[in-house]
This record gives sequence, structure tokens and C-alpha cells, in this order.
Amino acid sequence: MKRYVLLAVALVASQLVAAQNYYQNGVPVTADGITFNVRLEKYLFYLSNAENTRTKVANWRYKSDGREIETEEELDRIVFDFYDVNMVAKVFKDTFMPMEISALKRIQLSPMNIYYVFDSDGNVLEVSFIMKPIPELLSIPPVRFAQLEKNLKKHIRAYLNPFAQQMEFVGGGQIVGFRFIDEQAAAAGQPQGPDKPVDPQLPEGDGRQ
Repeated sequence: MKRYVLLAVALVASQLVAAQNYYQNGVPVTADGITFNVRLEKYLFYLSNAENTRTKVANWRYKSDGREIETEEELDRIVFDFYDVNMVAKVFKDTFMPMEISALKRIQLSPMNIYYVFDSDGNVLEVSFIMKPIPELLSIPPVRFAQLEKNLKKHIRAYLNPFAQQMEFVGGGQIVGFRFIDEQAAAAGQPQGPDKPVDPQLPEGDGRQ
């Protein structure tokens, strides 16, 4: 009987944790030195570092003179991509506890969209998280998002073509589906294919062909 009581208490506790919501629309949250602005609506859960200044800039600018991009032809010439598209999965697994990863893997229809701002060298300057307001994501504590942002800035890098390198910064999103996070994390650091550049900051033998 005692065993059943303990199981019932554990079940109730887990349900309370899963149902906990740390976020209210328009109310900033702070954790691990980062303050996030919160936008919470019927179909949107959005977190952005309060210090972000480039994420919502409409037009990218040239480094040389600050001139904004004016034509679609200029925009079409900007090409950038991730050095390692699987690295984000490894960052998640290194940031979240195994129990939290298991909960994320049960999310099949609501992936997370991470928006990055990169400098001309491909380093991450800013990060924003765009999600649906489902309980599994709303129950992630702010400290975990703060740790995630720091680790993304540390490990995610992009390569930019020469024209894109003329910009002060560029931005783009990455959709993170959690169902295959284990397989993607295991593939992080592996060669990406003969046509994909290798991050020059990687140590020799780490992901190089």
C-alpha cells in the first residue's frame, strides 16, 4: 500500500512540474545573468534576450558605410549556412537533463524555431526562441533557456559567402525537431559532405575530412 501511495505522490508531483508556467505576456524573466522579454499569445511563445538590438532590424547594412540593402538582387547574393547543422541537437543534449530531453522528444508537432544573428565571421551575436505555447515548452524554466542561449553562442557557427561577409550582421532561423535529437546529436562534429565547408575553428581531426 505504501508503494502505491508513493507512486501516486510522484505522479502528482510530475504533473505539477509539467503544468508549471514560468511566463506571462509582457513580463520579463531573469535567470543566469540573462533577462528575456516574453511574448505569450494564443499561438505564440517568444523569448528574446532583452539586450538584443539586431534581431528585429528590417534591413541588413554594409560594414563599410552603414548603407542598408536596397534591392532583392543584393539580398539574393547573401548566402550563409551552418557549419554543422546537427550541432544544435548536441547543444540541447548537453544543456538539458536526460529527463527533460525525454519530455522534449515526446513533442512531435511543435518544433522550436531558433533565430540567430551572426556577425561577418559566422559567430552568434543574438538568439531568440520562437515556439508554440504548449505546456511542455512553457514548463521549461528560464534558467534552462539562459544556459541554452549561452551554449548556442559558444558552439553554433555559420559560414558566409564573400558578399554576406560585407554585412554588419545577418540573421536566419533553424527549426529544431526533438523526435530525432539523439541521432542528430550523435552526428554532430562529423563530416557534413564534400561540398560543405569545414569550420576553421575546429581542432585538426575534429569533423575534418
